Amino acid sequence: LSSAKADPHANTIIERIQQFSQQDQPEILEIGCNDGKFVRLLQERSFSKISAIEPALDAFTSARKISGNIINDFFGYEAARKYYIKNRFDVVVTRQVLEHIKDLHDFLEGINYVLATNGTLIIEVPDQSMNYELLDYSFWEEHINYFTLNTLGQLLFPHGFEIVHHESVLFSGKAMILYCKKNNMNTGRLAKSYYIDRDFNSRSVYLETFDELRLQMQVFLGKITEGNRRIIVYGAGCRSLCLNSFLGISEHIAFFVDDSENKIYKYDPCSKNQILTSDNIENNDHILLGVNSEVERKVCISKNLDKDR
Repeated sequence: LSSAKADPHANTIIERIQQFSQQDQPEILEIGCNDGKFVRLLQERSFSKISAIEPALDAFTSARKISGNIINDFFGYEAARKYYIKNRFDVVVTRQVLEHIKDLHDFLEGINYVLATNGTLIIEVPDQSMNYELLDYSFWEEHINYFTLNTLGQLLFPHGFEIVHHESVLFSGKAMILYCKKNNMNTGRLAKSYYIDRDFNSRSVYLETFDELRLQMQVFLGKITEGNRRIIVYGAGCRSLCLNSFLGISEHIAFFVDDSENKIYKYDPCSKNQILTSDNIENNDHILLGVNSEVERKVCISKNLDKDR
C-alpha cells in the first residue's frame, strides 16, 4: 500500500495543482488512488472536491476510511462513461499507474472523456531513461510498460494531450512527473504526429551491453567467493530479486537481507535464496546494496555498511 513508502514529492504535486488550476476549488479525480494517501494529503491542503477510483480491494478498503467518494473498479473509457460526467474534472491525477495498464489507448480515452477542456492531466511514472543512462537492469518485472519522456510524448499527443512541464524525482529509483494540458485538436487514435525516436541509440547500447555485463558480474562475484567471503544482498525488493535472476548470480549469493518483517525468513522465488535479518551479516561479508537510491545513504549509516565491504 502507498502509505508504506515515503514520497515527499507528493507535496510538490499538490503545489503544482494550485499553480495550474484556474479555480480555487478544482474538481480533482485520482485514478488508482491505492490506500488514499494522496487523497488525504489533498484534504489536508483544503481541497474538497475530490473523487477517486481504485481496483484493488485491499487498497480500496483502506481508502474508503479516508473518503466515501471512491469507486472500486478498473478505469477505462467505459468506466469513465459509467461513473462520471463528461468534461467534469479540472484535474486528473494518476501516479505510478500507467506502467501497469494493458490498454493505454482505452485508459487515455477515458481520461479525455472526464477531463474538462483546458484541464490538467498529471502523470507520475518510473523513468526508464535512468536505466538506459546507468546501464541499470534492475527494472520491475511486474510493469508491462516502460516509459521515457520521449515515448510518453508519443503516446499522449494523439489523445489530445500536450506536455507543458515535467520534473524528475528520486522515488523507487527515478520517477518523472508530467503536467499536461488537454487540447482536443489532436484527439483520436489515428491522429498523425511527427515523431523522432530519440531513445534509439541509448536503447541499443542498453540491449547490446547486457550479455557482457552479466558475464563480467558473474566473474567478479566468483572471485570474491573464491576468497571465502560470503556475498550478501541487502534489500529483497523487486529490483534486487529480478537482478539476481537476470544476471544469473544466485549461486554466488549466500542470502538476502531485508528489514521488512513481511519478508524475513521467506525465499526469493526464482533462486530459493533465503531472506534473513541484518543480524546475520558478519564483518568479512561482501555486501551488494539492493535498495532504492533515495535510501542508500540512510541504510549504509544505520547498518554500518562502509564502502570497503
